[in-house]
Amino acid sequence: MLTLRHKLTFGFSGLLALLLLVGMLCILLLNQYSSTLEKIFSENYNSVLYSQNMKDVIDAIDDQALQSIASKNSTGEINTLESQNVTLEGEKEIAGKIALAWTDFRADYLLLMGMSKSDTASARFYEERLRPKALLLKKLTQDVIDLNLSNILSTDGRVKENTKGAKQTMVLLLIAGVGTAIALILVTTRSILKPLQIITESAREIERGNLDLSLQVTSRDELGQLAEAFNAMALKLREFRRSDRAQLFRVQKTTQLALNSFPEAVAVIGLDGKIELANELATRRFQLVPGFDLLKSEHKTLWNMFQESFETLAPVHPKGYENAIQMFISGDEYFFLAQTVPILDEAKVLNGVTLVLTDVTNLRRIDESKSGMLSVVSHELKTPLTSIRMATHLLLDERIGLLNDKQLELMIAARDDAERLHRIIENLLDLSRIESGRGSIDLTGATAETLARDALAPFLSMARDQGVTLENLVTGDLPRVLVDRARIPHVFSNLISNALKHTSPGGRIKLSANWHEGDPAVQFNLENTGPEIPDEFHNKIFDRFFRVKGSSHAEGDGVGLGLAIAKDIVNAHGGRIWVNRPSPAYGAQFSFTLLTEAQS
Repeated sequence: MLTLRHKLTFGFSGLLALLLLVGMLCILLLNQYSSTLEKIFSENYNSVLYSQNMKDVIDAIDDQALQSIASKNSTGEINTLESQNVTLEGEKEIAGKIALAWTDFRADYLLLMGMSKSDTASARFYEERLRPKALLLKKLTQDVIDLNLSNILSTDGRVKENTKGAKQTMVLLLIAGVGTAIALILVTTRSILKPLQIITESAREIERGNLDLSLQVTSRDELGQLAEAFNAMALKLREFRRSDRAQLFRVQKTTQLALNSFPEAVAVIGLDGKIELANELATRRFQLVPGFDLLKSEHKTLWNMFQESFETLAPVHPKGYENAIQMFISGDEYFFLAQTVPILDEAKVLNGVTLVLTDVTNLRRIDESKSGMLSVVSHELKTPLTSIRMATHLLLDERIGLLNDKQLELMIAARDDAERLHRIIENLLDLSRIESGRGSIDLTGATAETLARDALAPFLSMARDQGVTLENLVTGDLPRVLVDRARIPHVFSNLISNALKHTSPGGRIKLSANWHEGDPAVQFNLENTGPEIPDEFHNKIFDRFFRVKGSSHAEGDGVGLGLAIAKDIVNAHGGRIWVNRPSPAYGAQFSFTLLTEAQS
């Protein structure tokens, strides 16, 4: 069985072997042609050189007839070398003729040397016998030269022809090598890529949800093993899908039954604003069926609360019964308070929002009855209380008559209690007016710096007498805010007076404000060095008649209406008020927001 590694090794090793073979053949051919050419040129060049030297010696003998001994030795040596350097066909016969002609020429030459130089017989001897033999020798040596030159030329032609053949051979080998390499690459690539492409496409099918496919295993190599593993994975996924579907169905059914058992209307909203899950009460009374777009609901408050939870990743709670959704069911009036809670995973990533609508019809009626009763009682008490206040004022003025010390003490106590009762009644009437809408606010623009300065001014002397430092850190670079100038001072004065009550001599009270680019509101912060407010009272402290247990002023002249009124006023301004966790340098910290003028 060939593995994928073996296939790759085989394919590319064949290509490497082919390249090595072509290279070795080229080197072998070049070495062979180079050696042959060198040998041929060396042999022919030596023959030409020997023949030319022989001609030169014969010419020297023929022309001067001198140096007979040296000529003899040189010509004989040259003749011997030429005889030993016979390499061409016909060159041996010419070399033999040269040897015979040289022997005759040498014998006649020696005879000539023995004759008298002035004898006419020697001249005739030279012309008739020696010169023709010299010409014959020169002709024979020239024949050797011509023969070798002709061989050199023919060899050059053969070399060129062989070179051309070598080039053609190399080109053919190169073409064959490239073709074979391409074939090997294509075969190898196809054998690897085609199964991989099939597996890749199958993986995409699984990604699209098609788990019913199965790959055909055609080999036992790594790709075949991969296909088998892929089929096993797909089988497991199919099994998981079947089991997960059954489990998911059970979970959905259990969840639906659990939601249906809630007395509140509950719905789960997806990130796209559409209902994903809802109980029967939400479906029946608010038409919140799965798939319904919450943006299309007639109750726009629900969409706004969803948007706020979606953006802040924090729960959104109703501010009070005034935010209740009014509905008429079978002719009867109902009220529901909505709240949204974001659904976050372990990484604090939003997965949805839970919407809960609680039926507060009875609670609202009780609250309305209580508020109405308080309003009526306050109105009924206001007239006699005014008479009591006037009477105590006149008695203390001593115009009617003088009072003894005991009577004066009792009248002062009665006056203080009457004033305290008057403040309580006024606060109750303010609450009643705000809740009923008769105390509507008149918003105008104001600077945060002016509001802070005017709010602290009435308390400067009181703080100085108590040894408390008032710090105003509100600057003039903040945007203008929308306020009701008649009502917003109550919020500042209530917070500042409470801070003075709970701050010991030597302490500090700091009023600051902050705003960031793009924020819809300016945030005011009031901090003091007094005791902090326990966490469990952060929300209850704004309820009516609530006072923190254990507070040094719990039994004082406060009745727990100031912060409730401040909350209603801030809510009427479109802001919110809350208690912050204390910082190391301060105790109680309150914050509230006022919309900027740009929000109008």
